[in-house]
Amino acid sequence: MRNNSENKIKAILLDLDGTLIDCDVDLFTRNYLNGLSKALSPFIPPKKTLMTLLQASKEIENSDGSKNNFETFEEIFFSATNQPRNVINQIIDKFYETEFPKLKEYFIVKPIARDLMEKIFNKGYKVVIATTPLLPEIAIVERLKWAGVSEFPYDFITSIENCRTSKSLSNLLYYEDILEKLDLPGEFCLMIGDEAKDMIAAKLGCMTFLVEGQNNNLDDSIPIPTFQGTLADLINLI
Repeated sequence: MRNNSENKIKAILLDLDGTLIDCDVDLFTRNYLNGLSKALSPFIPPKKTLMTLLQASKEIENSDGSKNNFETFEEIFFSATNQPRNVINQIIDKFYETEFPKLKEYFIVKPIARDLMEKIFNKGYKVVIATTPLLPEIAIVERLKWAGVSEFPYDFITSIENCRTSKSLSNLLYYEDILEKLDLPGEFCLMIGDEAKDMIAAKLGCMTFLVEGQNNNLDDSIPIPTFQGTLADLINLI
């Protein structure tokens, strides 16, 4: 980074949706949930699937960290069906391999995101994709492909399999775990995102950059971003 207070930055954490790629969240979420529910409909009524997925998401966000997100998901989701787990898991895996990629139409590429990532890696920072970890890694990587930034050697990509809670305004465990994996205090990290759940990392000492967008709704309880602007502004800052 460019001045003395910023030279100590060693790691950069980046949100995905709304930051590295734009998304029609409502359409994506609706079609994602409907698609997965349809795939599972021979075994679970669609309405029950939707209710169970929402329950699992809430439990993950409120997790005390005693188990990882996938374990929480399995505990809640598989109680909703009497089918063997391997049968349901095969359907879910097939959905992410064949149907999930079709949801690309609800995303808008930011070509400058690749320029940003190239500069970040050229500068030698540790890099984490700090996206909401409610989806499996295969889905996160697919969205990185849509953003045009999938092939970079990230130090860590948060997903349902490797996290034990989610981004939350009231629970800092998600960010605490990332800092522990990086073996760095917050003061050596910059969190880049477009909403309050990204800026909350400042409570652990992280610098923050708020990417301008439609999700910039920060109330008085959210720390003021260290920096704010477009991805082009961020490239000039780094």
